[in-house]
Amino acid sequence: MRVMEGDKEIKFSLRARKYSYAIRNRVIYPGAVYHLIQRAPGEEIIFKEEADYLHMLSLLKETATKFRWDVFSFVLMPNHVHFLIRILEETLSPGAKFLFQSYALYFNEKYERKGPVFCRPFRAFLCLNDAYLLTISVYIHLNPYKAKLVEDPFNYRWSSIRLFLPGRTGRSFIKSEILLKFLSAELKRAREIYRELLEASLNLDFPDINSSPNLMSQFHFDFLKLCQDFKEKVIPSGFGEKIQAFNLLKYKKGGNKEKKDIIKNLLHQGYNVRQLSQYFNCSRQQIYRLLNS
Repeated sequence: MRVMEGDKEIKFSLRARKYSYAIRNRVIYPGAVYHLIQRAPGEEIIFKEEADYLHMLSLLKETATKFRWDVFSFVLMPNHVHFLIRILEETLSPGAKFLFQSYALYFNEKYERKGPVFCRPFRAFLCLNDAYLLTISVYIHLNPYKAKLVEDPFNYRWSSIRLFLPGRTGRSFIKSEILLKFLSAELKRAREIYRELLEASLNLDFPDINSSPNLMSQFHFDFLKLCQDFKEKVIPSGFGEKIQAFNLLKYKKGGNKEKKDIIKNLLHQGYNVRQLSQYFNCSRQQIYRLLNS
């Protein structure tokens, strides 16, 4: 997967040179892109005032620098957070640990409390194609509006949405341009298209993936259909249909745990068992056995 950043070609590495087993056997490799989610236990909140949001953003920037993350988009909600990130080294686990533990220490000390601030473990879904990256970015930016925190979907302060909208000026550590250039090489036009896509997505059924991550698959398919029907056909033909990350399985050296994780990620993104059996050249029963192992 390749996009252009200025005059430099950025490659999303899809070859897994080494796997980390640190976090529930997740597939982790340099260049991987993840939808990272963390939330408070129950109905508790993790941001009580403006300074708390600012502190989390400061920690996110520090984490991106220290652990070599590219942050593409984010939203900070009162009781949970979403980050779309790319790891340039195998630092998903230590980076997330630093980010969430640092904030928890700050929060507990500030409010003179004890106990967990976040649920454990965090969730991280591997993004296996560029269409899914765009889907997740739109999903992240619509969160505050769908949660009725704001009446104007483009007017939420604690997200990266303004970086994706026309009229953006200034610099940020958020790498929004990488996603925007999926839509147009001209950033001004890309931001216009992204805003139109957001507006068109407001009527899509919005899943609560905190209760069931698999609900994301329907939103992904609905969003792709919306893109295909979009008046300017801004999404290239076949966008999101090719799953380059199936190459991960070719470089797999361990048992079935990583294969199971990849298949679960693909099901989460909306591919069904029949499609996967065709891609993997195996029977559906083999996939079900792997999932149930």
